[in-house]
Amino acid sequence: MLVVACPCALAIATPVAMVSAITSANKQGVLVKGSTHIEQLAKAVVVAFDKTGTLTMGELEVSKIIGNDPNDVLRCASALESKSEHSIGRAISERAQKEGVKNETPSGFKSYPGKGVVATLDNKTICIGNPDL
Repeated sequence: MLVVACPCALAIATPVAMVSAITSANKQGVLVKGSTHIEQLAKAVVVAFDKTGTLTMGELEVSKIIGNDPNDVLRCASALESKSEHSIGRAISERAQKEGVKNETPSGFKSYPGKGVVATLDNKTICIGNPDL
């Protein structure tokens, strides 16, 4: 029998566990911005929620579209988000479907986890995501 103890295994296992936890939470409709927040949650004694639609309804939805042409904003966003697995992307796609927006396929789709997505539609590069993108 051979027993090996190595701190490297812990260094590899921790990030994998965090990514797995964030992915699992996302599939359940819980958005977690990063592993730091999961670590801090372990120290929480009290958690308080306000009564937002995401808590009471259990799913995200698009409530308002801002732009010069809201229909075009929704068309472009839904084209990119149709390729995304993110819960916000699903909410955008559902809104577009409800409004009868034509389903288009972008090219050059790239996902940047934790930041957003980039693709080409109508010969224009479109970025959807947070300010870090």
